[in-house]
Amino acid sequence: MELEKAILGRRSCRSYDGEKEVTEEQLREILEYGIWSPSGTNSQP
Repeated sequence: MELEKAILGRRSCRSYDGEKEVTEEQLREILEYGIWSPSGTNSQP
């Protein structure tokens, strides 16, 4: 699954595998798409 589709599709994951590594590039991509993801209870920054 592509990151963009996961975020824009409002997929929510409550568990994770702490053994998997995340690269700096992946982290930057997550943060970039996080800007576009919906906020909880529609609260805006």
